[in-house]
Amino acid sequence: MRNAFCEAMVGVAEKPEVAFLTGDLGFMALEPLRDALGRRFINAGVAEQNMVGVAAGLARAGWRPWAYSIAPFIYARPYEQLRNDVAMHALPVTLVGNGGGYGYGVMGATHHALEDYAAVLALGGIRVLVPAFDSDVAGAVASILGQSRPAYLRLGLDGAPKDFERPPFEPWRRLIAGEAATILVCGPLAGGLVGAIRDLPQERRPSLWLVSELPYGELPEAFLADVRRRSWPTWPPRPTSSSSRSTWPLGAWASGWRETCCSGACRHAGSRIGTPSATRRAATVPRPSTAGSAASTPRRFSRRSADADRRQEA
Repeated sequence: MRNAFCEAMVGVAEKPEVAFLTGDLGFMALEPLRDALGRRFINAGVAEQNMVGVAAGLARAGWRPWAYSIAPFIYARPYEQLRNDVAMHALPVTLVGNGGGYGYGVMGATHHALEDYAAVLALGGIRVLVPAFDSDVAGAVASILGQSRPAYLRLGLDGAPKDFERPPFEPWRRLIAGEAATILVCGPLAGGLVGAIRDLPQERRPSLWLVSELPYGELPEAFLADVRRRSWPTWPPRPTSSSSRSTWPLGAWASGWRETCCSGACRHAGSRIGTPSATRRAATVPRPSTAGSAASTPRRFSRRSADADRRQEA
């Protein structure tokens, strides 16, 4: 999405209040934007904390600054500046994080951004926009400029099939309609799911919904209708009274998701949460005996022993 972002920013470079700061990144990609902005394009160097502080000062002076780096470096390294300089004063600074999630997978955990928008949203007052497709980026940029408040733009990889007709950018969109369960995803994760489920038979195909802006406010009525109609016979799900079944709604959902999407033939088959077999196994855990003998010592459960139980059960 970086090239799409560059094109979108070149399109708004004519606005005199737009300024762009980069943390010494964007080579072989952002040169058109540098040429369009001229002196308003600033290479702040490998100094993200200072860059966000400078961006806050520019916003205080009436500019609309955009600060760019890879995702973990634009929110985690300058988190104090984001909190104290930007969020507390509601300044219209936009952070742009490229490669959200596992986008920089080969670089290791330090370059992954798995909790980025959760950490940003925790500060309050900051919009988070997560485009799913290259075609979303221009709409996200326009939406950010349409409001005078802090924002975080999270860029990733458009993984949808090339022949998939991408709908216009909106905070909520239904990408695929189906008669099975309802799936809600955020951002580029939708692309891979589109390719996986769009050719399934109608009765086994989930409805795929995409949310691209957080916090999302009111849930769309059409989404709630899909959830009520396709996820459970009743809404909300009623706990069961039988001791042999899970009473946690998430367990019922996870079991149903496995049966619908995995058909017991993939790695998720052994990762059920609160399913009847797991509940029964938990109910048969030996209790400590007061006799104190070695034979009555309760077994210690660990992930390794749980995996062994799954294999034995299979």
